[in-house]
Amino acid sequence: MTYADIWRLLGQLHDADDVVDGQVVQVVDGGLLVDVHGVRAILPLSRITGIWKYGHDDMVVQRALDEMLGTTIRVKLVEVSPPRANSKGRLVLDQKAAQAD
Repeated sequence: MTYADIWRLLGQLHDADDVVDGQVVQVVDGGLLVDVHGVRAILPLSRITGIWKYGHDDMVVQRALDEMLGTTIRVKLVEVSPPRANSKGRLVLDQKAAQAD
């Protein structure tokens, strides 16, 4: 499957409002990077299920995010913008929406 084929598949999954699995690969400012079909996607902190149950203590939230590293999570694709000549592409995820289904 080519890189273009993967982006086409991601677009189809988004259009179908499907829930997909992704692997958490990195903690970044404001959320997590998640690998979905070989594409790195952003999962914003505000769209992570239950993250605020830890309160708003940065250290506690950071520890909770670190514990998610390497895990597989269920997410929905909320923004799929394939790469263009002058951009890398953008894939945004939502874990809360996936669990609402």
